[in-house]
Amino acid sequence: MTVPPLLPITLQAGPCTLRPFAEKDVPSIFEASRDPLIPLITTVPNPCDQAAALAFIARQHERLQTGQGWSLAIAEGASPALGQIGLWPQSHERASLGYWVLPSARGRGWRRWLWRPCRALALLNSSGWNCMWSRGTIPIAVKSLIC
Repeated sequence: MTVPPLLPITLQAGPCTLRPFAEKDVPSIFEASRDPLIPLITTVPNPCDQAAALAFIARQHERLQTGQGWSLAIAEGASPALGQIGLWPQSHERASLGYWVLPSARGRGWRRWLWRPCRALALLNSSGWNCMWSRGTIPIAVKSLIC
């Protein structure tokens, strides 16, 4: 079965902008690659150079084209990425939601801004989804969105 491409989207909630990754985010990917956990649980390359960072950005765009899900940069306004959030549709009206925030951006309350736009995105993708959080203990770890 072929999965149709997903529409690119930019979402705004308070100071938080969720948008497709761009070349201006390369320095953010460098920083993420030096975190001890982010490269272990994501596809952020480690080691990371310019080519690897650009390949990471290309992979995020491919996920949209292949219908895998939305991989969006977390930014403050139009600034470079401070992290990444992904919404990955699963079977039976379920989706998983994962995010990471750069070490330099942690402790600033990003989580409270991420829920609203991601819930809106889930609702746009499938009518009738009723979404709730499953609490985790690692600040950058995967959260589950059960719909």
